[in-house]
Amino acid sequence: MDRLKINDGNFRLEFPARGKHSAVLLYKDKKVFSCGRILCGKFSEVGALEKKLRLHPGQDDLSAEIESCNVIPFGCEYEINRVFNASSRFLRMTGDIRAVNFGRVGDITLEEIRFPADFVSVEYLVYGENAMRRVGYKDIAENPYQSSEPVVMMTVTLPDGVKVDFGCGSDVWRLRSAAAMQGVSSLFCLKIEDDELVLIRRPLIYAPETEIEQRPWRFKSIVSWSDGEERDTLAEKDCETFANSGCMLAPTARREFRRKVRRSQGSLLCTSSVPGLCGEAAHLEKPEKKELIHFDLEEYITSYVWANRQLAKREKMFAFAFKENLFSNTAAVANLSGRIKRLEFEDDSEY
Repeated sequence: MDRLKINDGNFRLEFPARGKHSAVLLYKDKKVFSCGRILCGKFSEVGALEKKLRLHPGQDDLSAEIESCNVIPFGCEYEINRVFNASSRFLRMTGDIRAVNFGRVGDITLEEIRFPADFVSVEYLVYGENAMRRVGYKDIAENPYQSSEPVVMMTVTLPDGVKVDFGCGSDVWRLRSAAAMQGVSSLFCLKIEDDELVLIRRPLIYAPETEIEQRPWRFKSIVSWSDGEERDTLAEKDCETFANSGCMLAPTARREFRRKVRRSQGSLLCTSSVPGLCGEAAHLEKPEKKELIHFDLEEYITSYVWANRQLAKREKMFAFAFKENLFSNTAAVANLSGRIKRLEFEDDSEY
């Protein structure tokens, strides 16, 4: 199969088996977001051989999993495995990069992230800063962002009111690996190129003579989108409620969240929610590490889909209610505050 398609209202997700894109988001047939291919050293995934592309829709149509595997048949050969978890207004992406035949991965350039250049504004958070930068086309065109620190989250607003977010997954520390490695640097850039807004991510750039570890790499990302229309929210007076308990990735917070959902008899609202960055390594079950920077918005999305799946069995719903926070203007926070919708598949018989 050359391309998988999932419909989400006026939006459509497409996953090409090969070519320059690994994922594309369209709004009324206009491309509003694209995720490119990986570069391992000087070898591009664009010329890779397709090994696998499969769609696994959930039985309740609230989510779907897309698996892909491509092999770059150059150098030692590199295997790129991806898992996309799609739900209405969200996409979670996990990419694994592995060198075959006892090779080493070396320099990594992650997928280019592209948006239309006719945006109204782009807001983005740089790691280490405590406020979003908000810029227009002219600002980015004349003064592109370029730094060794990654963009944690960005929201692009288009003239028709469509918003598209792209952000780090829970593993911000992996994008910053170079900071702790001798002879290794990183480069992140946001610029205008080919009449598009482009985010370039190079987390690992090895200096000459620097020894390369023989290990695979994994990187995670999140995407969210909205059409500018307000989504139906759950009224607190109509729901059971419980307060958020901090970083969503903390094991105790996960257990408490799931316990509340399983015991709920009605629709449920998790209040006082504030997504953010956290450095507590124990939250990732690696207490021996001094610090592992993680972004828990991915876990909010995972929990939102899981909770709605559980409550849908009883014809009930789940949503988050947020305090004012750094990400209040993102599509993701708005979507997590609303009612979940079901995905549509163009031809279930194909899968």
